[in-house]
Formats: sequence, structure tokens, C-alpha cells
Amino acid sequence: MSSSNSKFEPFNRGLPRTVGACMAAMLMLVMSSSCVTTEAATGGWVYICTGPKAKVYHSTPNCRGLKKCSGSIKKLPASSVNRRPCKVCH
Repeated sequence: MSSSNSKFEPFNRGLPRTVGACMAAMLMLVMSSSCVTTEAATGGWVYICTGPKAKVYHSTPNCRGLKKCSGSIKKLPASSVNRRPCKVCH
């Protein structure tokens, strides 16, 4: 196997080279597209709790995950938020 494909070695074992490369490309596409869908799914805006323990963003201000917010709830552009999506509303 060539050294350029070595980082995908676990995906290539036992498969023809082209199938392994195709699987690796599909995996990279799936991993890289998750951030794009967030902005599209929320219309470009998300809601966050400003409390000290808050770590997620929400697609709606009425999400039950925001009910115990100890700070305020802010509406922000999705591209400016570095948090994981809420498991309730996403």
C-alpha cells in the first residue's frame, strides 16, 4: 500500500485499493459536512445559554434543554458558536 493512503489503513484491509480509497473519501465527506448542516438546519441562527456550565447550542429558544439556563438566552449566528449541538433539539 502506498504511503499516501497509510492514514486510512484500518479502512483498506481486505478490500481492493479503489474500494478502500472510496470508503475513506466517503468517511471524510461525512465528517466534514456535519458543521454545514447545522447552519442550514437552523436558518443561520442558534440559541445559547450564557450560564457558566452551558456547552451546547439550540435550534429553538423553546427547547427544554434551555429551561434550566442560569444565565440569559442569546440568539447568535450559527457560524460564530463553538459548541456542540443540543441532543434534544438537533
